[in-house]
Amino acid sequence: SRPLTKYQHPGFGDVVEILREADVTFGNMETLIFDIRSFKGSPEAEHGGAYHISAPELGPDLKAMGFDMLSRANNHTLDWGLEGMRETSRLLDESGIVHAGAGENLAQAGAARFLETARGRVALVSFATTFAPMAR
Repeated sequence: SRPLTKYQHPGFGDVVEILREADVTFGNMETLIFDIRSFKGSPEAEHGGAYHISAPELGPDLKAMGFDMLSRANNHTLDWGLEGMRETSRLLDESGIVHAGAGENLAQAGAARFLETARGRVALVSFATTFAPMAR
């Protein structure tokens, strides 16, 4: 993935406007975020196939588009092992995006995350099933 806010696509600005105007905008994150040039981890062989990765600029870009919360529990959370998961968490935290569904253990991964808004508190829980024993 690459940052999108700097590009002008027909209709894209309209979608971003809708996302930004919502009280809370959340989505499902099907990628990891880190700088491959300095990353110390490697793809996890048991996942096979697609190893999703996005540049570190994606975090601030998602925030700029209006995303407040992201679900991370899915089949790509551990594509790049624990280091990929950790670096993605760090970059999302730096971007000010609340995220749930990933963590060092099941308790952390299954914990609710909260966003305080002008209209009240919003909770996000994120769960998925997977075939990978490492995900447990």
